[in-house]
Amino acid sequence: MPVPRRWQDMRGPETPLEEVIESFVLHRSDLSDVTATNYRRAYRRFGEWCVRELGRPPLVGDLEPGTVDAFLAERKRSVSAESARVAWVALRSLDGFLAERRIQLDNGCLLYTSPSPRDRQKTRMP
Repeated sequence: MPVPRRWQDMRGPETPLEEVIESFVLHRSDLSDVTATNYRRAYRRFGEWCVRELGRPPLVGDLEPGTVDAFLAERKRSVSAESARVAWVALRSLDGFLAERRIQLDNGCLLYTSPSPRDRQKTRMP
């Protein structure tokens, strides 16, 4: 587990997302253990996707609509709409928190459209 960083050290899009995530989860004392675990899992999946698709670990600057939409589309296609929705909630929460702390400008991640619940039945894993 990475050591949490001070918020003032995390300014800028080039900050490694992995370092920010642990600080975010620790700071969000209102999250249940299950929610924190699910958020970490979603962030880990996003990180794995970034390494596979972008060829590098994710940065704070990767929390932007084009990158996140591509990740969510892949989750929806390869796993399920529910998996994409869970990832969307986790990434939206992190992006909003970073915008609130002025670590990253609110770049639209909060305005993403949640993957449609109607698609859940069509893409649900057996």
